[in-house]
Amino acid sequence: MYLALTRTQQAIDGFIDYAGGFEEARRIATNALRIDPSLALGHSALADYYTRLAWDWPAADREAKRAVELDPGGVIPLDASAVLATSLGHWDEAVSLLNAAIEFDPLNAGLYWDLGNARYRSGRYPEAEAAFRRVLQIAPTFVSAHFELGRVLLEAGRPRDALDEMERESPEPYSGRTLGLAMVYFALGRRTDSDAAVKRLAAEGGDDWPFGMAEAYAYRGEADKAIQWLDRAYTTKDELQYIKGDPTFRKIERDPRFNAFLRKMNLPE
Repeated sequence: MYLALTRTQQAIDGFIDYAGGFEEARRIATNALRIDPSLALGHSALADYYTRLAWDWPAADREAKRAVELDPGGVIPLDASAVLATSLGHWDEAVSLLNAAIEFDPLNAGLYWDLGNARYRSGRYPEAEAAFRRVLQIAPTFVSAHFELGRVLLEAGRPRDALDEMERESPEPYSGRTLGLAMVYFALGRRTDSDAAVKRLAAEGGDDWPFGMAEAYAYRGEADKAIQWLDRAYTTKDELQYIKGDPTFRKIERDPRFNAFLRKMNLPE
């Protein structure tokens, strides 16, 4: 089962192909559960697959609940359930699950990352900031933590503080640094710098991260391009589980095409 979880994490971190990694994790978990249906980690791996790649919310809910039933104190089952709850906009439930997991594993930086993510989407920016700062206390080199903290500060009306965080983010692909700079520059009225950052984002691998491209254009209010990149993300199965409640899309959320996209994913508008 740990091989399935490893493939899941490798896919999330970008070390292997996203869709391919999750498909392999699904196959491994399914085979393991044929041998022993009581493996909580197997159900957790399937919950992650249905949440992060297949976007099959009923199947994800079934697997997540079964995992927690089998291992109520298990950090991995609780975290998988929290990721699903965040994806569906059930942020209070996600926070409750993550707080329970943190009680069992208080130095797990990933749990605080997920907690910050849920708080960010629910508009609880001080709590989100505290969670991401805790991530960095535990793991100062945690990739994307400065980016996520910067996004929180940007939404909280602190663009210059957000810029400091974006500049501290790792330059490696998909860390969010270039996307974050594109957003912050735009918020600061530095349109030329923002344009240049969007071009860099595309050059760094926009085709491999269409959701990031969609976020960049959505934040700038460029609905046509944002929707085009969302369609690409849908086709390539790129991390769309986090679209629900993402403040980055606020400027286009009233666009009928955006609401149609949420319906296509079977998410509430």
